[in-house]
Amino acid sequence: MRNYRIIFGVLIAALAVLFIIPGCKKGSENPLAWKEGGKVLAQCGDVKITENEFEDALLSVNMERREQMKKHPGLTADFVGRLLHLKLATLKAKEKGYDSIEEFSEKKKEIDAMYSIQMKAALQEMLIEKEIIEKIIITDQEALDYYKQNAIVWERIEVSEIFIKVPENPTEQIIKEKLSLANKIYEDLVAGKIAWETAVQKYSDSSSVIKERNGERGIIHRRSRKLPSTQMTLEAFSLQNEGDFTKPISDKTGYYIIKLDKKISFDEQKEQIKKVMSSERVRTDRQNYLDGLKTAPFEFFIEGYDPNKPLIQTKPKTE
Repeated sequence: MRNYRIIFGVLIAALAVLFIIPGCKKGSENPLAWKEGGKVLAQCGDVKITENEFEDALLSVNMERREQMKKHPGLTADFVGRLLHLKLATLKAKEKGYDSIEEFSEKKKEIDAMYSIQMKAALQEMLIEKEIIEKIIITDQEALDYYKQNAIVWERIEVSEIFIKVPENPTEQIIKEKLSLANKIYEDLVAGKIAWETAVQKYSDSSSVIKERNGERGIIHRRSRKLPSTQMTLEAFSLQNEGDFTKPISDKTGYYIIKLDKKISFDEQKEQIKKVMSSERVRTDRQNYLDGLKTAPFEFFIEGYDPNKPLIQTKPKTE
């Protein structure tokens, strides 16, 4: 449930970006009421957005955006279309009684200086929470299938490094000496003649932060860029057992020995994978659900609006 609350909060914030500009005058006294009246600007079956409703919502839009909407009817139509979607959703939410449940009453208390449009957006997202989010169940098998299908980013390991730096413009002798040192460290590590932590502190030219962590570079996946090169990532993933080392890998700055610290199992990531899957499903199901509230195609009655033209219409260049 906590994950759903987070998703719900993110959806409210996203709607606020679309509709809400702080510092503007509040809308209607009853923020859930739709102030019908005046010319019809858009409709879906029997549900309409009128001039009065448009003006009420417009109170939450900054002056710059209002000026753009005056110049570009497409922007006005886009805004009105969002309002129509919102009205359909709030009507459905009221029909199901979500405007009077305790959860929504508590949500209203969290929203300060409420704009009419913001309250309506909150009610819409309460509808989404009840009708979609709370009904999403991701099984362990679904999560495992997702893990396998997206192994390139979900197959993860923890790695550490020892870095032997080669100075700029090195002589052949210096390169040989550095490679020889890297090979000796690798051989001593494999033979157990030196502990990894000791080798890091004695030989590694990694940054002080990495050395303080005994060479730890953290968790990587196959598309990760935490290691200096793609080759190193491939070499790291070729290691079979935790504690194994790569042979020295040449890089433009020197030689690296990579150690496999841990393989991150599916079970360790299962809940995180379920969160990602839930978020993805919400995005898809949310739009499908809102589209399903339409009883007819949207019709617009906005002067100068042409649905076949871009939202912002630029003037043709003159010679």
